[in-house]
Amino acid sequence: LHQNSLSGTIPSELSALTSTTVLWLSQNSLSGTIPSELTALTSMTELVLDTNVLSGTMPSELSALTSTT
Repeated sequence: LHQNSLSGTIPSELSALTSTTVLWLSQNSLSGTIPSELTALTSMTELVLDTNVLSGTMPSELSALTSTT
């Protein structure tokens, strides 16, 4: 969903996508915080959120990912 003109917050419901390995949400207009529920995506190896308007800190559990930006 890179460069897809998304706006609003990152929905915590994304945590239901348990087979997700890569999640690219970069270069959108997403705001708010990174939902802690994303830590349920234990198959995820890469999370890309750059060039958004996010606030707060990244949940520490996401630090186990292979690649985060």
